[in-house]
Amino acid sequence: MEVHFLGTNGWYSDHKGNTLSTYVRLPDADIILDAGNGIYKADRLLRPGLPCYLFISHFHLDHIHGLHYLVKLRPPVLHIVSSKGTTPVLQQFINRPYTIPYDRLPYPVHFHELADGWNDMPWGRVQALPLVHEITCYGYRLEAAGKSLAYCTDTGMSDNVPVLGREADLLITECALLPGVPDGGWGHLNPQDAATLARRAHCKQLALTHFAAHDYPELADRQQALTAASAIFPHTIVAREDTPLVL
Repeated sequence: MEVHFLGTNGWYSDHKGNTLSTYVRLPDADIILDAGNGIYKADRLLRPGLPCYLFISHFHLDHIHGLHYLVKLRPPVLHIVSSKGTTPVLQQFINRPYTIPYDRLPYPVHFHELADGWNDMPWGRVQALPLVHEITCYGYRLEAAGKSLAYCTDTGMSDNVPVLGREADLLITECALLPGVPDGGWGHLNPQDAATLARRAHCKQLALTHFAAHDYPELADRQQALTAASAIFPHTIVAREDTPLVL
C-alpha cells in the first residue's frame, strides 16, 4: 500500500498546497480519498487497466470541487463511493449547467452507497462509519493485501475514529485547528485531539492533514502541530504533498 497526499489544505488552496485529496495505491486498484483540488494530480498516478475508486467523505466544497477535474483522469472505469442517500447530490453537482455530466466523461462511472459497518469490495473490504461534523461526514477504513488505512476527515472528537483506526498501519486525520484551540462546533480537530484519538486507536502511525489554510499560513507553521501531537503520540507525521508514503 502506497499513499500520496495530493492536497493537504483545508478550506482553500494557496501557495502551501491544494485542498484535500489523497491517492492510495493497492495491488489491484487505485483509490482516491476525497476530491479537493489536489485530485487534478491523480492522472499521473493512475495505472492503465486498473479500476479507480473515489471515496467521498462529505459535501463541503473543499472536498468535492475537484470533481470538475474528472475529465482529466483516464481510468478504464471510475467507481464513486459514498454513504447512503448521497448519489443524487453527486449526480446533481456534476451535471448541467455546472459542468459536463458523468455520461459525457471518457470512461464509465458507477456509484456505490456503503452501509454503515463493513462492506466487501473487489480489492478487499472497507468499513464506513459516521464522524462528528457540521454536516453528515463519513470516515473509512480500507483493508487490502494485509495492510490497513483509516481516513477520518472532517471530524471533531468521535469514538468512531479509534474504531476505524484500530491497530491500522496508518491513521489519517484532519488537523484544521491550531494547538490547544477547541472545536467551535463545526467538527474539527486540533493536533492534541488527533493524537489522543490515535493513541486510543493503537495505530502504527498518524498522519495529520487538512490544515486550515488561514490558521496555518505557511508550511513551517505545521511544525507546531507536529510538535504538539508528537508529545502525545510519538508516531506522528505531517502529510506532505507529492511525497509518497509506503506502508
